[in-house]
Amino acid sequence: MGRYRLSFLRGAIVVLFALTTLVCVGNAAPSPAPVGAPPLPTAASWTEALDGYLAANRQQQERLRDSTMEVEIQAKLPRMKREAIQRAVRHVAPSGEITYEPVSSTGDNMVRKEVIARYMSAEQDASRKVAPGDVKLQSMGITRDNYEFKYKGLGTLNDRKVYVFELKPKQKRLGLFKGEIWVDVLTFQTLRESGTFEKSPSIYLSKVQFVRQYEIQDGLAIPTYVSSKIETRMAGTADIDIRFSGFSNVMTARSRICPLGW
Repeated sequence: MGRYRLSFLRGAIVVLFALTTLVCVGNAAPSPAPVGAPPLPTAASWTEALDGYLAANRQQQERLRDSTMEVEIQAKLPRMKREAIQRAVRHVAPSGEITYEPVSSTGDNMVRKEVIARYMSAEQDASRKVAPGDVKLQSMGITRDNYEFKYKGLGTLNDRKVYVFELKPKQKRLGLFKGEIWVDVLTFQTLRESGTFEKSPSIYLSKVQFVRQYEIQDGLAIPTYVSSKIETRMAGTADIDIRFSGFSNVMTARSRICPLGW
């Protein structure tokens, strides 16, 4: 890959992979299918479900702090036939700041350095800005200020009933996406987020898609899988898949004696 092409790919990957992580990609996880065509619930019921989701989402961000997870990051540049895998431990401090502790890596050295390492660095840098309250990054959140919500119906995912909402950004702003959220009926926690970013940070990118999957543990939505596909105008696609496991935080550590979770 020429120096020029590598340079813009670095910048695009860093920015977009960081944004993908913050808003919660494609070689995505299989999309769940809606169940039949159930009638819309009353206006009060689905709006209450949306209120419950927004409230649970705000509370969850606090409860996911002071935690640790194992991660496996796989990055691919299919056109160049290059790929690599990095395993690490991801720490989230009480302030929300993220750090990575590398464990092992395999595969192409350029992909490890120019894609995976830069992705981890970008997420760490972004978390330092969010922790003190960076308004620009916090404005990417899934809120009524940023999005219009449309109820689409009921569905199932991993044997759990979900409310399906379509999201449309109120403004075409960096970090906002057009897509869907799948909300657990019992807990109002997120089980799936997916979409396409409305605005690209680079003229060299044509499309950016993502999917993020969660599972409910002790009343919290724990991320299990993130997939991103970035279509560039010169270097083909760049794919990254992240798998999470082994979540633990202060509350889960205590729960081994007396149960709660990230």
